[in-house]
Amino acid sequence: MAGVKGSPEDIEKLQAAVAHQGNKVRELKTNKAEKNAIDSEVAILLDLKKQLAACQGQESAPQSGGGKKKGGGKQQKPAEGKKEVIGTAGPANSAEVDRLTAAVAEQGNKVRELKTNKAEKVVVDAEVGKLLDLKKQLAVAQGQDPEAAAGGKKKGKKK
Repeated sequence: MAGVKGSPEDIEKLQAAVAHQGNKVRELKTNKAEKNAIDSEVAILLDLKKQLAACQGQESAPQSGGGKKKGGGKQQKPAEGKKEVIGTAGPANSAEVDRLTAAVAEQGNKVRELKTNKAEKVVVDAEVGKLLDLKKQLAVAQGQDPEAAAGGKKKGKKK
């Protein structure tokens, strides 16, 4: 873990850029765009991840398995000790922040896909609940107020 750490603002900007670029790549894949278009956007994403890792003082960004797991829409990863993060008082390590950032992006895309495919409301609501929980965990890991970061509470329930 050699390297120079960037400012929290730089790290935050790069995390947002990585999330945005990741969403762009997922959207291209969902829309079955041409392979060369996807590849060029993936290259940009990998470069952003390297910049983020360098800014966080890491040698290289952790490589994820890449791509979405396809199968029954109800497939989900087991909670990998995520609840314990909520109880921490200070910021977690950058690897945990990176993991949670990726999990939030993945879950957000899952919710978008469910909404696009007009999934049943109970299924969408369950996935939105998971997304909000992940956002709270990420906020805690970043040392922010989890209630402010969860968002999504602006809209009231329709009756």
